[in-house]
Amino acid sequence: MDQEDLTAMPKRAKGKAKAKAKSGAGAGGSRPGKGPCLCCQDPRHSNTRFCKLHKRAYDSMAYQARKAEESGEVGAVQAFQAVMGDDVTAKSEICKFCELNPPDSRYARKSFIDWTCFAKMYGHRTEIIDRSKCKPMWEGEFLLWAQNEKALTKAEAESWWQEYLNDPRVERDNDGYKGRLQLWVPCGVSKLTDKSKYTDSVAQQGCKTLKNPKAEDIEMLQTHVKRQRQSVVDPFFTNSQSHTASHSQGSARTQPTTTSEANAGEENSDLNKRRKTIDVDREAPKLMKSMQKELSTLKKDATSAASKAKAALTSLEKADAPLLYNDLALAGLVRSLDLRLHFLARWTDEKAHTEESQSNAIQVKRRLLGMPSDQNQVAERLLSDAETDFQKHCKQTANELLEENRTRLPCKASDRFMSEPQMSQRIEATAGLRSAEDFVATKAEWQTLVSCAGSLFSSTLKVAQDVSEHVATKQREEKRQEIRRKAAEKAEALKVIRQQAKDAADEIRAKPKAAASKEPVFSVDLGPLDLDSVPKRRAFTDNTRWDNPWVFKEWPKGQSLLQDVGLGKSLDTFAAQYKKLGDTGGRHQYSLQTGGVKSLVDCALQEAMPASPLDLEKYQIEGASKFMGASWLYGFSPGMAFAGLLPNGASQIRLHVKGKVSLLLFDAKDLASKMLDGAESFTKVHNYVTTMTEGSFAECKGKNVRMWVHELGEQELLYIPAGFFTVELVDAHASQVYGIRKSFFPVHASTLANYEAVKKQFQGDGRNSGLMESVCKALTAELG
Repeated sequence: MDQEDLTAMPKRAKGKAKAKAKSGAGAGGSRPGKGPCLCCQDPRHSNTRFCKLHKRAYDSMAYQARKAEESGEVGAVQAFQAVMGDDVTAKSEICKFCELNPPDSRYARKSFIDWTCFAKMYGHRTEIIDRSKCKPMWEGEFLLWAQNEKALTKAEAESWWQEYLNDPRVERDNDGYKGRLQLWVPCGVSKLTDKSKYTDSVAQQGCKTLKNPKAEDIEMLQTHVKRQRQSVVDPFFTNSQSHTASHSQGSARTQPTTTSEANAGEENSDLNKRRKTIDVDREAPKLMKSMQKELSTLKKDATSAASKAKAALTSLEKADAPLLYNDLALAGLVRSLDLRLHFLARWTDEKAHTEESQSNAIQVKRRLLGMPSDQNQVAERLLSDAETDFQKHCKQTANELLEENRTRLPCKASDRFMSEPQMSQRIEATAGLRSAEDFVATKAEWQTLVSCAGSLFSSTLKVAQDVSEHVATKQREEKRQEIRRKAAEKAEALKVIRQQAKDAADEIRAKPKAAASKEPVFSVDLGPLDLDSVPKRRAFTDNTRWDNPWVFKEWPKGQSLLQDVGLGKSLDTFAAQYKKLGDTGGRHQYSLQTGGVKSLVDCALQEAMPASPLDLEKYQIEGASKFMGASWLYGFSPGMAFAGLLPNGASQIRLHVKGKVSLLLFDAKDLASKMLDGAESFTKVHNYVTTMTEGSFAECKGKNVRMWVHELGEQELLYIPAGFFTVELVDAHASQVYGIRKSFFPVHASTLANYEAVKKQFQGDGRNSGLMESVCKALTAELG
């Protein structure tokens, strides 16, 4: 709670409460409040509205209000509570208090006036009053003001404007006419020196002088003074604008106007005559150490620049030549890099630079410009200029080269260049300095050399990076163009294929369609025969049987799966594609190999499968990974009629999505045993089933042949055991019939028996049964 009854809480009670709070905090820690502080973004302290710093300010203000109330200021506590009751005013007052008081209890937790301390101060006050004002001016306005008000010539006014423009301390904005740049120019400056006698009666607020203060105490007070934007430094040392302005104006005076100003001028001249005494014996070794350190830094900069330059030239050599033909921007960058490489080559040795520079100057430009002169006169001119420049540069010294190309290099007019050995000799010569004048001259010359070399190396590195980046950009753009070209070719090829498919489909539609012939079994009316229906399942348990078919209507997991948007799009696309084929009696399928849709389908169907189906990869069966990993979308055309085994004769689980399918399921082993005298021929089984009539069905029913009938509807889950012969029929007027299926082998004795029987039937017909033989061996091994 921030708000407290400041008058009701006695001092002793508050002390006990505070001690209790301290012990509690030490034992278990305080829990931070929710949200940021009311006055800043720091977390709140305990259950208050403020952070730890601003909570101190709040407590100090409460203490002072209470003290004021005790001293006779009636209403002080009430006024404090009224202010703190509103978040906006509380934030404002606490921020003001923090600005005026150091964030420590020894300074803040005092009454506003310490009546035990009173002091008078006597003395003479000398005041220097600085009265200055600034006015925003754009360049034209400033020139008129300088010429009319300050009686300057146009050249002087322009030079003065340039000085203000280059001075970072001069404020500026773009609020001029139509966004013109304005400088805040001091247009009126005056100084008055007043002397006065004074007697001040003061009441001091604060604390006693700290004895043995800690570093954090001093740092806290320094931070507080900086926050108040105060300074304890004499104005003479602050190099303020008014001080600078007074000196600049004083330089234009021909004679002091008053005696005091004359005396001040004499004192200033005396100060200017004073020079700092330099102890060369002590300062020269220090300078040598500093010079060695700076030379080491220059070596690193030169190495880095050379590495970047080498990388840039390597990228130029590796890039395809046609990519760089007639790139004038790149030619300009290489020209700039070539000039700077002359200095890098001279850095190691002033004399041995020609060979290193020649490695890139002309050959690279020939490769860049690439086109014959009769096709590109600009390229030929640039190449000619490059050759001329190279020959000329090779004959010049470093400083001659610097002087001639100073406008192309980031160097000042006074800069000079020296190689690394020459700079090392200068360092050694520093040990022999004997006079202060030589020391000052040597130091100034060294600073110029370091500045020049550092600027050249930095510029070389930047230009090399520009070259590398330019080449990389061209290569990326070339790759993008290649990708676009291939995409366009692919789109054009796809367009041709689609047109060919459309033409073929139109040709097929133009031909008269023959009536589809169907076997007798598809015409049998199964209603009066009263065949067994596929058993229904309502849940999955560990005792689920895998030797008989079953159907799970309204399977919750399947219903949830079909709500997925991605799977819905995949199913709709697949259905639209196979429907376009117009293949009467067709069966279509599409394998889900990868992607998020496959993961969803596999995860859902896994719950309807055995916990441990046969692992074909374990027995290295051919095509095992594709068989085990694939889930399939299947679709049936209108009028589809099918009789035969499921793919690979394996068990299959189907989640039917749309449409209806009529199914007859036969145990192929049981049918051959009871109706065909155990014939081991799949062809005989197929012919028998496809030619069945009402009488054949009645006969099979009389001999208890294992067979089931079912009409598979939407969102139904159907299981068909391995080795079962299936008969499927779709109505000729059906629109779309499709779903999801997955094949597997349950590790069960009935699976092995059914699969062994089908394998023997295939072998009896002379068909390939190698895969079936491998699966049977694997099942035998798993069952033991």
